[in-house]
Amino acid sequence: MLGYRTTFAVDIAKSAGIEAESAIDTLLREGFDWLRKKKKLQGLDDLEPWVEKEFPDQSRVIYGKGKTPAGDEYAKLVFFDRPQESGQWVTTLLIGRSAKKQGLFPLVSVEIDAPEDPRWPGRPMFSNRPWLVKNILDGYVCLDRDMRTSDDPTLVSDEEGVEEFLGHLEDGKHRGLIIACGTDGTVEHSAWKQILDDITTECAGQATVFLLDPVATRMFNARVSSAHVLSPYALRTFKPGAVLDDPDDGLRHRVLTAHALLGKKRKELAKMFGRVSRTHSSSLPPDPFMRRLDSITGAELDRVTFERTVDEHTVLLSAARETPREVLELRGGPLQENRSLVASLDVPAVEETAESAKTGISRESVPVQSRDEELEMLRLEVRELRARLGEKEHSLAESGAKNERLYAEARLLEARYERAMEARVDELVQQYESDLAGL
Repeated sequence: MLGYRTTFAVDIAKSAGIEAESAIDTLLREGFDWLRKKKKLQGLDDLEPWVEKEFPDQSRVIYGKGKTPAGDEYAKLVFFDRPQESGQWVTTLLIGRSAKKQGLFPLVSVEIDAPEDPRWPGRPMFSNRPWLVKNILDGYVCLDRDMRTSDDPTLVSDEEGVEEFLGHLEDGKHRGLIIACGTDGTVEHSAWKQILDDITTECAGQATVFLLDPVATRMFNARVSSAHVLSPYALRTFKPGAVLDDPDDGLRHRVLTAHALLGKKRKELAKMFGRVSRTHSSSLPPDPFMRRLDSITGAELDRVTFERTVDEHTVLLSAARETPREVLELRGGPLQENRSLVASLDVPAVEETAESAKTGISRESVPVQSRDEELEMLRLEVRELRARLGEKEHSLAESGAKNERLYAEARLLEARYERAMEARVDELVQQYESDLAGL
């Protein structure tokens, strides 16, 4: 089950230690460094492209890279964690760079497949923010569209920063959430920044955190509706596309007051904000470009797996043809009692062998070209099926997004109804009290 997903771009021009020509290799190297340092894997240097390798702890790794016919570069690294009682954990790093535009930023996607949570059927177990994501965010200038995203809070302290922050809030196309916190100078700035960093540590890659100083907080509150203001030391989670002049839109964005923060532990808050970020990111459809590269690399993995299976089957058939009786005796029975095994091994029958001797044609003499053509047809079929699956997933994601919008509208209407009812009740109470006073 999808437990974590993030997609962001790397600004090559503003990042140190990365060049356009080798960007794919540089970012792929981050994945290998993560396996060495965090997963303690040795022997990664002799890993061959598209060849899966198993390590002593029973974890497995496979990687590969290449170019599409259109010239788009890609690389993929898949790590199967060691077997655990809870189930299988799989981390996938996918990197892609389009050839359509010169200087287009490479995209990085990290996904974690997690086992089902036994306490919450149908939901994945909570996946901590991967160190791989943290390392890339810390090492390079990373962007969610044109918004800088990192593992640390972004400070807003002047009018230019407020203008830029307002633009990010109104942008409906960035993928991550925005978590904002205003201040009034009551708490020392560096101490509160550290607290905010601890609380939002699990949001890295899926949300961008902004910390507004007292001046910026006042400037921001003066430009938005009363339903969007930032109260000092209260954390507000904004969804993409905020309508800052519409009070009803404020109901879409969650608020955790300073009083509520004081009543919870930091780890508890970190996990809570992490779940909010996971839920939002999982509800989004994959980036179209990365979805296409995922299909291409998936087809490549299928091809390698299929060819390896064919090779193993060929070796088995060769052994069966050479010493069929010895192979069958390993199963513990004479030849006549293992006809089903003979069939499964595809051992030539006596009549077939005699016919082959007459005609001079054997199975081994079948042209290799025909087998290659059959294999290519299977590859094309797999690619077509994956393309169809991608279209279906995209359609389902669009339907999910539409349902979410309808649900948000329903909540807005419900909130309006509740406010109207409260106003009507207040009116009736006042009228009753007035009539009672008259009596």
